[in-house]
Amino acid sequence: VFYALLWQRQAFQDDQGRQNRIEAVGEDLLVIAVTSLHAEARLRATGQAVWDLADEVLEEAGARVKRHIRGLLFNDDKSSTAVGTKALTGSYPSLSTGIIQRNLEDYREAVGAEAPQVEGHSLIV
Repeated sequence: VFYALLWQRQAFQDDQGRQNRIEAVGEDLLVIAVTSLHAEARLRATGQAVWDLADEVLEEAGARVKRHIRGLLFNDDKSSTAVGTKALTGSYPSLSTGIIQRNLEDYREAVGAEAPQVEGHSLIV
């Protein structure tokens, strides 16, 4: 985290991809800490060993931490950001209109028309 802050400096405030990865790492580290504390508390209070279950959670969270840290150092956010920016400025009009041209009236029931029937029941849409 400190490496990313030092490396990016002021530009870091606009780098949502890195910020999201740091947040995800923090969440997973919290999951690891809480799971470990809970498993140990269960063992001491009831003698019930739940470390096999905790180990599964810890393994998954640890793998996510490694993936997000790798993403902090090596990512392709620039190309995704460029495409996203172009989409927001309207460079891809088909994303706004969709493939099938419909409007709200296409989904409303025609006035005076009967509701569709399925095995003796009417469908209200």
